[in-house]
Amino acid sequence: MKHAFTICLLGICLVLLSADITYAEEYFYLFLMEEGNPIYGYRVLETSNENVFLGKVDAIKKWIILSKSMLYISKNQYLFPVKDSQILDRAHGIVLFLIDLSQKRERNFSLDKVIIDQDIKKIINNKQRFLSKIEEIFPSSLQERTSTSSKAEDINLLALAKNYELTGQIQKAIDIYEELLNKEPFSLEMSSKIASLYYQSGKFNKAREYLQRLPKNEDNIKKIIGILIIEKKLEDALHMLNKEDLQDKKYLHYTKGIIFYLMNRRDEAYRETIELKKIDSKLAESLGDLLR
Repeated sequence: MKHAFTICLLGICLVLLSADITYAEEYFYLFLMEEGNPIYGYRVLETSNENVFLGKVDAIKKWIILSKSMLYISKNQYLFPVKDSQILDRAHGIVLFLIDLSQKRERNFSLDKVIIDQDIKKIINNKQRFLSKIEEIFPSSLQERTSTSSKAEDINLLALAKNYELTGQIQKAIDIYEELLNKEPFSLEMSSKIASLYYQSGKFNKAREYLQRLPKNEDNIKKIIGILIIEKKLEDALHMLNKEDLQDKKYLHYTKGIIFYLMNRRDEAYRETIELKKIDSKLAESLGDLLR
């Protein structure tokens, strides 16, 4: 019975981690920020041009009201300042945002700490029509992207890899992304994409290998710990939790409680419940239910 419960628990961890990787790596978000802190968030849609995104006019309206705020787009755990924008469709309230790729900085907050407007249905439904106008508005940025034949070849490979993803041919997509990574070995964007795809295909060891190439921020540390738990490398997961100075103490105590439970170290698991109760009584009660 205990074995069945453990498998079930690990299955829950698998689902949660999968959702987290998808949420963090597959989508892009625009944030209104004041003094380095996110105030509002909006999901935006990527285009074939790496520095141009489609978003809603709501963000511009908020930005105007909040005179001290600045606009940033989050891409692969980095923030890039918005340097230009233009209303593309007034009827639907759609805006083009152009980011400055040379001014990136590491995102030091988790997405789950910010209220984010995820509704981009109008953008998706009209995407092709919107994309056809991008070259007219930002022609120079498109020329930069296709200035050499080798760059054009890479873009074609990238499009092919994305098509493989859409059709479920994950390994073929990975092979292309790894080929592109070999050309640009320090590309965090490519390493992040490969890690996500290896995770989706159940190759957790390979996913962890690529995650370890990324910046050692809290989001990536959590993903690595989650993979270690799925792989039943509980001592390694516990060592990492103790080693890293995680700011999310709720996650710290809850995860340690689960690990101690799986290691049959019940007294230590209950101690984590007590510590968790000081921060979040409902989450502590949930952990306590698992330990009974």
